Amino acid sequence: MRKNQRKQRIDKLYTDYEAVIDSNILLKIKKGMIKYLIEGSSTLFEKLEKVKLREYLVGLVQETNNEKLMTEIYKILYRPMDEMYIPTPNSARFHRKHPNFFGKNYGKMQEGTSKLSLSKEKRRFSLVFEPSGDILPAYITQDNGKAIESTEKQIYLGEWILRGVFQLDKYEPLTSERLKELNINRLKFTKYKGSDNIHLEFIWIDENNPPKGYISPK
Repeated sequence: MRKNQRKQRIDKLYTDYEAVIDSNILLKIKKGMIKYLIEGSSTLFEKLEKVKLREYLVGLVQETNNEKLMTEIYKILYRPMDEMYIPTPNSARFHRKHPNFFGKNYGKMQEGTSKLSLSKEKRRFSLVFEPSGDILPAYITQDNGKAIESTEKQIYLGEWILRGVFQLDKYEPLTSERLKELNINRLKFTKYKGSDNIHLEFIWIDENNPPKGYISPK
């Protein structure tokens, strides 16, 4: 949304809830929302301050015990809670060396650009989650083919990983600390001879003694 649209949305929220929410809390929420959504953040420090501000706003909203307001605020402050993609490390280099890994010419770029040559419909494959064997239709997308997303809706991948695999609550982040507790720090993609499917595993890799085929994300 443009800044003026954001301001209008904040003003509408204030008007909609001023009769049912404590005026002091609602005013703090409004001021915080204006700072979070309208004021810029270019430096790392400013971005980290925005993260702190968002946590502060969530705390204020939770104090109201108003489920409808909480739902509206969360939608504004966060991306859709299940929307996610799997990044491909060093994607441009990977696809140059292995343009056919996900499918024939799936990783091929248009000459002189970072755009994928094939259409979305022709970059689809079956992503098989191990060890469950669940299958999700997916495709390669974004510049340099840097992302793997679920087809149809991007939230399908997030729902499976965040809710199904890690059983996280709504808007609960999947942190590196949580992954370490589960002995996970990498994703492993495997393609077997005679099959077009791509198999995905959550694994732990010792970077000082990486396995054959390991691609560093750095």
